[in-house]
Amino acid sequence: MPLYLKLGLRFFRSKSTAALARFISFAATAGIAAGVFALIAGLSAMNGFERELTQRVLAVIPSAQIKAQHGSFAHAEAFAERLAAQPQIMAAAPVLELQAVLAAGGSFAPVLCWGVQPELQNRITAVEPFLSAPLSALSAHREPADLNDPLPLIIGAGIARRLGLETGSAVNLYVTGGNGKDGAAQDGADIFKSPKIIVAQVVGLLSIGGQLDSAAAFADLETLLKAAQLPGPNQIQLKTADLLAAKQQAYAAAAATAMEPCFVESWLSTQGKLYHDIQMIRGIMYLAMILVMAVASFNIVSTLVMAVSDKKKEIAILLTMGAPRALIVKAVCVMGLCSGLKGALIGAVLGTAAACWLTPVTQFFEGLLGVKFLNPEIYFIDFIPSEFHPADAVLVVGCALLMSLVAALYPALRAAKTQPALELNS
Repeated sequence: MPLYLKLGLRFFRSKSTAALARFISFAATAGIAAGVFALIAGLSAMNGFERELTQRVLAVIPSAQIKAQHGSFAHAEAFAERLAAQPQIMAAAPVLELQAVLAAGGSFAPVLCWGVQPELQNRITAVEPFLSAPLSALSAHREPADLNDPLPLIIGAGIARRLGLETGSAVNLYVTGGNGKDGAAQDGADIFKSPKIIVAQVVGLLSIGGQLDSAAAFADLETLLKAAQLPGPNQIQLKTADLLAAKQQAYAAAAATAMEPCFVESWLSTQGKLYHDIQMIRGIMYLAMILVMAVASFNIVSTLVMAVSDKKKEIAILLTMGAPRALIVKAVCVMGLCSGLKGALIGAVLGTAAACWLTPVTQFFEGLLGVKFLNPEIYFIDFIPSEFHPADAVLVVGCALLMSLVAALYPALRAAKTQPALELNS
């Protein structure tokens, strides 16, 4: 072990007799521990929100959508096949999107109804893990031309609770004719016509745990087209190779294969703000918690200044014996690193435990207090998620140690300027 390391550890283990020095040392350790704990727990929560956004919301909605500029696509199947052949497009499927209203027992609920082809839709989104029945139930045991039977629907669990529905319940679907861009009527006169009433039956529920539970519904594409008497799909949903570059890849594919006038939207248009908010909050947390640890590190300065004052005679003896001043600087820096390491390790252990148990602990307090920390009607999930990344803990602990080292430089340089003659004669 190098001499400066032995000396620094010896100085660190020696306890100061002054109560104020002990308190400041404790405050420095506690401050760094609190900063590391809060930052690890907060970053884990942000990781959890990003995971839930990707695995829940982005599992249900497509990477990108190509929407018809005028009502519907005349050649949707051929257009989808040409899009799927593009290298940056992993899958493409025609879809009918309708803004409609569900009614049951005198209650009403707005809904965004998607008419999908089950086989193709499973390539676009990973929605089936959140369904109580597979998408194939939408077209099972029913001919597309048969309009006497109720239209099979999979609806959000939030809609079911609002209307008092369950699997097997009958419900009316009110649809206006000719929905075009942004759900507007294709013909201005259509807005004065009474909506078309489609008798439907709930065959499954969508349970994600957020806003989509109160907004989404699925039906078979061909059956919904015939029931609503519409000419064809009004959009083509895409799965792109790169989620963050979805709009650019979808636009390039549409420009290369477009058969009809259309416009491109991506998940960033609807959920991008949420994604950017998560990243912004992550950055703010980095800044805030680093400032907290920086303030705590200033206590290390006070602690080391007092320690150097207590050890001036020992330092003077070492200098008289020929110890280089660089040795004193290194030894005091070791003291600062030890102070920071102690707090960082305590904070890392507590932060890791909090990150691993954040979700069940918050759910316990929600049950105990009878409140929901996240309202599912406002947020896209109804619980506080967490995902611990060891790299985050290493980064936070490394940052705390670096700040501790920087805080130790001034006391170390001050200790190195000790004048042995003055100290030993006093």
